Amino acid sequence: MSTILFQARGRKDVNFVDAIEILKKTHQIVVVTDSDSFQTYKKIPGIYVEKHHVSLEDLKNIPAHKLSRLPEIESLLGTDCYKFNENYLLYNKHVRRYARKYSYAEYLELTPQIVYSDFVFLEQIVKKHNIDYAFFETLDLPFTMVLKGMAENGIIKQAFECEFLSIGEGRRLRIATGQPRRSKRIEYCHENPPSPEGIKWAKNIIQGYRKDRVPNTYDDFFVKLSCLSTRYSIKDIVNKLNRVAHGESFYPAIVHNLNRMRSLKYFDHSLPKTKILSYFLQLTPEATMLSQIPELSEQEYLIEQMAICGKYGYTIVVKEHPICFGNRKPSFYKELSYLPNVKILPPSFPTRKILLQSEAVVVATATSIGMEAIAMGIPLICLGSPFYNICKNNETVSHPKKVWGALDKINTSEEAQINFLAAVYDGTCEYPDFISFEDQDVDRNIGPAIAEALNDEIAMYESGVLK
Repeated sequence: MSTILFQARGRKDVNFVDAIEILKKTHQIVVVTDSDSFQTYKKIPGIYVEKHHVSLEDLKNIPAHKLSRLPEIESLLGTDCYKFNENYLLYNKHVRRYARKYSYAEYLELTPQIVYSDFVFLEQIVKKHNIDYAFFETLDLPFTMVLKGMAENGIIKQAFECEFLSIGEGRRLRIATGQPRRSKRIEYCHENPPSPEGIKWAKNIIQGYRKDRVPNTYDDFFVKLSCLSTRYSIKDIVNKLNRVAHGESFYPAIVHNLNRMRSLKYFDHSLPKTKILSYFLQLTPEATMLSQIPELSEQEYLIEQMAICGKYGYTIVVKEHPICFGNRKPSFYKELSYLPNVKILPPSFPTRKILLQSEAVVVATATSIGMEAIAMGIPLICLGSPFYNICKNNETVSHPKKVWGALDKINTSEEAQINFLAAVYDGTCEYPDFISFEDQDVDRNIGPAIAEALNDEIAMYESGVLK
């Protein structure tokens, strides 16, 4: 029987509780949680619950002689001190572009103390409960970075997170590992013959993308966000007023909407007549980009480097991300508009129309657009190391200026499409269709999906198939 450590996250409690109720039948479960969720997990019989809450004052009072252990921790986990917190060090900068303050900012100055505190706590828990595996929402906090380091250096067997994939009418749940969020099970399936069910699913996905598909719940959520003027439901307004009553400011919402209105003049509303290399802006700030390729988190630099090294006869078409529209200042679009071979499209512009006219799509870590391009047979150029770069219809480059050389090398085939998508099917679990994207964290069908995916992944590690 393996022992799994769950790192609780308040917003995921419903999903995690339901998953734990299933997994505790075949695994020993240890939950690490803060004070707010402690009682939620204590009510589950047959599991261990450990409280981990360190206040600002606790961190400030850690004596210097204890922090002298940090070089040893850095060496043991193969990660330097501030890299454990790189996501939030960058997050702070991005948030302050549209908010007066960032609630986590005070903690950033205490990064060494946080790393020390989290490591010492986890070191004790791992020994006390003989932890084999760890599971958390996503790799963003120093706590999860410590667990990742422990997995990479053999202190525990592996550390997992999960990710929802939306591919046409298919919704899947994948288990990811490491800082690039790779999928070892998908990689294994890609290296081995696909199942008949996987091939059938892959062909259906490809066929579905050859025609305009019916939007699903996931699509509808982003269509609503793409409106040039933010639309708020009664539920949104009530939730916002409740947060304001508890101290939250209206300032970010005001800045957000002003940014939208002032940015409109920099958008084009038609595709250029030239050949197109497309780039879809990613949500910023967001953990996948800030922690996986922090050197490219300033996406205007990424686009600028592609543009100043661009090929004759090509235009770089940039589409804004629906959720991020309003977070970026108008100057972001204004400066990009100075580049003659760059056109910026609003978040409401149809993605399919851009993809169909693209010679290739450049991606950093974006999951949805990368998967959609593969399903449509559009060549991909990867700047980061997304899990789907194992598909043979892509080239991976180390710097934005190198995308043009990669453009000449890409060869695409339907066979490569089918093999990769079949591996996705074989290496993931079905994800239930949720009532609404906003409410998926409280959807009672998602916990069982997490349990199934995690159980299948661990079984492959225990059998020696994955390492």
